[in-house]
Amino acid sequence: MPTSEQRRWAQGRAPDRQEDYLLRQTDAWFRALFPHLHCDPYDLLKAIKNLYCVPVRSYHNFGHVLSMLRYAWVFDWDLEPYEALAILFHDIVYRVGAHPGYNEVDSSGVMVALLGQYAVETGSGSAFEKARQAILDTAYFLNPDRAAKTSHRVMDLDLATLATPHQDEWTYSRLAIAQELPGWTPSADRKFFKTLMERNRIFFLAGDEHEAQARKNIEAYFVRLDEMEEKFDGLNTAR
Repeated sequence: MPTSEQRRWAQGRAPDRQEDYLLRQTDAWFRALFPHLHCDPYDLLKAIKNLYCVPVRSYHNFGHVLSMLRYAWVFDWDLEPYEALAILFHDIVYRVGAHPGYNEVDSSGVMVALLGQYAVETGSGSAFEKARQAILDTAYFLNPDRAAKTSHRVMDLDLATLATPHQDEWTYSRLAIAQELPGWTPSADRKFFKTLMERNRIFFLAGDEHEAQARKNIEAYFVRLDEMEEKFDGLNTAR
């Protein structure tokens, strides 16, 4: 069960300590996965973080990684080491407009290459393979039947901000994604969320309260999208 400190962090009341907590967990996660680790886990985490520091990434950056780890505590989940590894690497390659699955294949490749660079013996262990599969499966949250069950919590956490009870967090995430995507339109966002809402469940394993909150947020967002589409159409007409 999460400690009181972890709950404060999960609720966003100690954002300056999020990365400190991640650093404390990194050693345990990496050593559980790689018994013969030949580097300082903190150096490896720093290398991972640096690869996320790309100026054009307003959403798919290291802050998104921290957000997923924070929501693991919100959802009351004790992550398996392979899930943490998948979260750390799942968006390490992010090219806007890439064909579905291409970024994820390359991200898993970077995981193998970077761990090799740091003299980590990945081998073909089941935990490492589950991490690789979870990275690949994050490409298919609109086609959930393609995902392995071992990937479900990672995939839920990738969409976890949809269940935020905080309007400012929702607004930030949508604006950040819109800024990141050239040619973004309200209609494209509507199509994406309509597909999610047509599913029996948005999340695989997150609790019913989070499912309900996500649907409530999306319904409210549809109303705002109506207003945005009117303004967007008006701008296009005026050009």
